[in-house]
Amino acid sequence: MNQDTDQQKASLKRLFARRLPGKLRQVSGYLQRMHSGEATAGLGKQLSLTLEHSIKSCETFGFQACARLLEQAEIQCHNPDADIRAQLIKALMDLAEELDGKPKLEAKTDTGIVMEPPSASTLALQPLWISLPERERNELMAPLALFGFAVSSQPGDTAGAASIAVVADHEAAHAIRSRLGDKMPPLVMVGDEDSIPARLQAVRAGASAYIVRPVHLPELIEALETINPATAGEPPRVLIVEDSKSQSMHYNKVLKEAGCSTAVVNQPLQVMEALHRLKPELILLDMHMPDCTGLELARVLHQMPGWRSIPMVFLTAEENPEKLAAAMAISGDDFLIKPVKADELKTAVLRRIARGRTQTQTLTRDELTGVLNLNALQSALDNQCALANRLGESLCFAHIDVDKLGELNSEHGHAAGNAVLQHLAALFSRRARQSDSIGRLGGDSFGLVLPGCHGDDAIRLIDGIRRDFERQPMIYNDKTLHVHFSTGIASHDGGQAGTLRDNAARALRWAKEAGGNRIQLANSN
Repeated sequence: MNQDTDQQKASLKRLFARRLPGKLRQVSGYLQRMHSGEATAGLGKQLSLTLEHSIKSCETFGFQACARLLEQAEIQCHNPDADIRAQLIKALMDLAEELDGKPKLEAKTDTGIVMEPPSASTLALQPLWISLPERERNELMAPLALFGFAVSSQPGDTAGAASIAVVADHEAAHAIRSRLGDKMPPLVMVGDEDSIPARLQAVRAGASAYIVRPVHLPELIEALETINPATAGEPPRVLIVEDSKSQSMHYNKVLKEAGCSTAVVNQPLQVMEALHRLKPELILLDMHMPDCTGLELARVLHQMPGWRSIPMVFLTAEENPEKLAAAMAISGDDFLIKPVKADELKTAVLRRIARGRTQTQTLTRDELTGVLNLNALQSALDNQCALANRLGESLCFAHIDVDKLGELNSEHGHAAGNAVLQHLAALFSRRARQSDSIGRLGGDSFGLVLPGCHGDDAIRLIDGIRRDFERQPMIYNDKTLHVHFSTGIASHDGGQAGTLRDNAARALRWAKEAGGNRIQLANSN
């Protein structure tokens, strides 16, 4: 039980670490606004309240350096000092880049491009309505608070703020919808069955996501981030290219209130600086501008490496179907007819960014088995190695290989071999911890990244799976297939990810040479 609790704490710490750089950049952005004198009167008070909460969260998860910097930021809210604040802004940005594993950014000269964080209202805790049995709700409240959510059992408990979502089972969701109608927030349905009928029932009830009990916090947060990207650690990034200053200010205000980080460019020929600084996930682009039309700018960007596939939403007063079709043909993902309503703008932008993030995740999966592909697995290993080095945590990597799969393919056909790979991938996906990353290295090999895990722990976990896999023969086309696998495990010693992979591969060779169907720990006797 204690081991499960420790693993859960480690998983939450990694989840918090993933979201922390975005929070540091957000705070730095608000301090920049205060430093330049552009801040609203209530910004300092709201920032102070949020910093107090963030400091506690950082201390809970052991990010002491972050907590100390945020404490200095809180002092600046009450006793501002221009020189100290400027140094603090840079320190926060540098730490965010360090946590992301990126090199520090050099200071940029002022170009006149408006770069802004989300509005001050997004500093507040995100109100979340959970209508689940009391014990289940209470178990989620404290962990969710550490990630910036204010949980309540009623929509009115959140000081009048509209809930970003409601988490409920089918019975509660039906009662809530009957009471609120169209004003009901997005729904995350919780159920006991993982089946198509259960998921279909959730869809018909209007659910945007479905989670099978027991509710795991990372899965719930991922669902909330999919429904509304603004709840993620890194706010949605939108570049607004509009020659009208009044209209661009309106779009900017609406999107900041929706939780987006924005940049505004009123002269389209100056767009490159904003692109490199903001790295937008979407461009909101006016079709009719002097010097360079929106369609021309879209064509230019789609000729440039790095920007060829960036989503674009066109803004236009044009209702000619042929011209609108031409805009859509240049990778336009949507168009909005002016004057654009605020809700329409927020919905179009946030849904497209959420879809883009989901598509990015889809591109990381192995087509045959559904686990991570090689590039995504390598990225996961790189990130976990960097995180283990920064946090001083343990980490293991396992290289798993199906024994004698070539012989099975020769006897039963490659389709049978593929079925074995799919079965093994599914078994590891179900049995591995939620914090682990399972991916396909290629051919008949898989890799398993085990953060917060020592060598002996990794052996126990994988050996249990190995024994069950061996004891339960597969039935394929009425034929019984007896299959087993071997595994090499390496423990992280502070080196590079490549070294960890090489050590695991060497341990796998020892396991194979010893007859297979066994697990070998690198550097063990």
